[in-house]
Amino acid sequence: MLSCEHSYKHLKLNVHGSHPAGAVVKQTMQQKIVIKVQLKCNKCRSKAMSIAAMASGVQSVQLEGDKRDQVVVIGDGVDAAGMTTLLRKKVGHASLEFVDDLKD
Repeated sequence: MLSCEHSYKHLKLNVHGSHPAGAVVKQTMQQKIVIKVQLKCNKCRSKAMSIAAMASGVQSVQLEGDKRDQVVVIGDGVDAAGMTTLLRKKVGHASLEFVDDLKD
């Protein structure tokens, strides 16, 4: 079995060098993800915002809701379940409310 660093040497890069030749590049749509988080203080709000902002593909993060307890994330290819789990581990109770595709 080949090691991880040697297993992809046979792939050739295309002219721009960004994707292997013949690779299928999936076009992703922008998503709106709403995660309800139990936020007790301003420090918790700040921590939740920074955790959400560090995720791959995130373009914007906002707090919404009556109690400002919903983290709204907009981005391409964001792992909503993974972000919810991370917020649950780092901040407190978190539940994924919905994921919706945004129209351009």
